[in-house]
Amino acid sequence: MPSPSSPSPPPPPRGVLSCLYSSCDIASQESKDMPKLLLDLILASYREAANRLPDDPRGLDLHGLMSGAGTCVGLLDPVSNILLNTICELGASPSDPPPKRLKTALPKIIGKKKWHAIALKSCRGLIEFMVRYFGCLSKDQATRYLYWASADITLAVMLVEREFGPLALEPARPDPSSERTQAALKMAALEARHPAPDRLVRLASSRIPHEELSSLKVALLDSGRILHPDHVKAMSDILYRLDRPVCDAKLTILPHGGGAVFCVRTAGGTLVDERITQTTSDLGDGYTTTTTTRFQRVGDYTTSLRPLEDMQSMVSDCFLKVDAEKLRLSIPACGSTCEYLKSLQMRLLETIQSFYIQVFSMLPMDHKHMIRSILVAGHCYGPGDPVSNIIINSIWT
Repeated sequence: MPSPSSPSPPPPPRGVLSCLYSSCDIASQESKDMPKLLLDLILASYREAANRLPDDPRGLDLHGLMSGAGTCVGLLDPVSNILLNTICELGASPSDPPPKRLKTALPKIIGKKKWHAIALKSCRGLIEFMVRYFGCLSKDQATRYLYWASADITLAVMLVEREFGPLALEPARPDPSSERTQAALKMAALEARHPAPDRLVRLASSRIPHEELSSLKVALLDSGRILHPDHVKAMSDILYRLDRPVCDAKLTILPHGGGAVFCVRTAGGTLVDERITQTTSDLGDGYTTTTTTRFQRVGDYTTSLRPLEDMQSMVSDCFLKVDAEKLRLSIPACGSTCEYLKSLQMRLLETIQSFYIQVFSMLPMDHKHMIRSILVAGHCYGPGDPVSNIIINSIWT
């Protein structure tokens, strides 16, 4: 007779990451040190990134890192973000002369104060990303999530999704192609005083050919590996191509109603995916058609360098550490002032607001008078789904 299978372990309690070391927990003195602990993690990332920079006249100097381009804001781990952002900024053009090696020794150039300055900018940028991306987190909560995620934005987002999202779904990482992610990245880059915020966003949201991604993975994700100058040059060339259009297009209008000729030439060696959509006018003419052609590189995002399974394992490890710490501190349950409950209320409010926006978008142009009915009696509760309930309750009045 087969032995009964062991029951799966219960999911970790929600709100632990959000509230541990917060004022609502009556926690230890460590609650006041959370911003400093996060800053220390970022400082350690800068030290590791500096140790991996090549010491070669043809290689990379620290000007980009010192000027603020080497922020740790990005969708990879902090060290990889620092290296990528720095190389992306310094590799403005492959034809530029290689950056000169700094004659002064590294420890003398980057003193404690300068490390602290750029790390503090990055810390502010990371917190800004979390606040903008979710909208229901306070800066203190964002700091705690980032601390438990070791200043890794993607991991921090997955931790929040685990605590606020549906239990049946695995936490999702930020989508580089979404406007939500790109807007949060740009606000984070601005807060971190990045010299070219749009370039940082483009780096995270652009597709890179698979063979080039493989070379980036070998150079970046091998922890402790010192970058060779040739790797730096190759990475610089890859990132430089992201700033160039994927193709050149030329539209020629032929005379005497002969039509139009649309010529497309792809950039050298770039694989391009062409998507064509057609939309016919609904104004009654029956023949007006708008054709949109969209070109994008064939490849994948830099986030694919880290498999989703590995990220989910990291999420589980974080919760194990937090549970152990909560047990050590013997923290009691929170009351009505719990920050996690307040964030849940804000997230619920955002969801309800999205229902009303959906209803407003469905209103015909000649039914604007219904807006008052919706605002007065358009409650979202009732026998149907929230959107249907809003419409029915508004019409019923």
